[in-house]
Amino acid sequence: MTANRAAAAAVRHVPPVAAVATGLPRLHGAQLRAALGVTALALLGNAGCLRQASPGPQHEQQGCWSKAPLGTPDPALIDDAENGDSRIILQQGRGGYLYTFVDEDGSHINPHPVLKGGQFRASAGGAHGSQCALNFSGQLVPGPEVFAGLGLDLTAPRAAYDASRYRGIAFVARHRAGTATRVRVLLPDTNTDPAGGSCAECYNHFGLDLDLGPEWQSYELPFERFQQMPGWGWPRPLRVESGQLLGVTFLVMDPGRKYDVWIDDLRFYGEAPPRPSIEPSRLQLSHAVR
Repeated sequence: MTANRAAAAAVRHVPPVAAVATGLPRLHGAQLRAALGVTALALLGNAGCLRQASPGPQHEQQGCWSKAPLGTPDPALIDDAENGDSRIILQQGRGGYLYTFVDEDGSHINPHPVLKGGQFRASAGGAHGSQCALNFSGQLVPGPEVFAGLGLDLTAPRAAYDASRYRGIAFVARHRAGTATRVRVLLPDTNTDPAGGSCAECYNHFGLDLDLGPEWQSYELPFERFQQMPGWGWPRPLRVESGQLLGVTFLVMDPGRKYDVWIDDLRFYGEAPPRPSIEPSRLQLSHAVR
């Protein structure tokens, strides 16, 4: 089983209602049932939760929250985990929820998915001396189509978000030494997700593979570098539609391996480069050929 086939298995075969509700990759069986409830339960459990510096009842149940005053975040910051809850920073029209997912072949993930008795929470030990980070860990069983990951929706309720003014996404990340290093970063958009109403064969989200190191390292991923997997999915647009993003997903797929992935300071970065214009003569030729 190649990495491409394993990745395809992780994002295929879930009826549209599940993926529209949660942004999860296509899954199977019991994980599908879990996927259907993730967003609804997260909304109930986290409604009204804003960026704050004091713990309160909800934060007492979480693994980490910053004890320092948080102040006003950078408008491009999606989440830095310092508020310790399962919601990204509520600003700039964003405010979706974080969730974990795992195959139903026997693989394990922490934090546990909501309908398995868990709720996403930040972990102590952030980058650059910060208090908290996003972390998911566990072990994949041997098998051809095993996977686990962490995802987030950019908005709640789930809808397209316009990030076209930015060049890409950035974050710092690492893995724990001795665990799997490969992570695939996915950007669901309205061309590849049934929420957009345009895909005939959905869920082949634009993605990019990274090999993480054991120390914190900064990554800047331009939207133009993200590509769909070959061999499936329709339509096949030239690029991810940054003006119609739905979320961000981090996926691991190494069969039989332990994984322990840490992410912090997830943000948009830069200014979008101008897209090349089509010369009038070439445009007329294109119409003539049709």
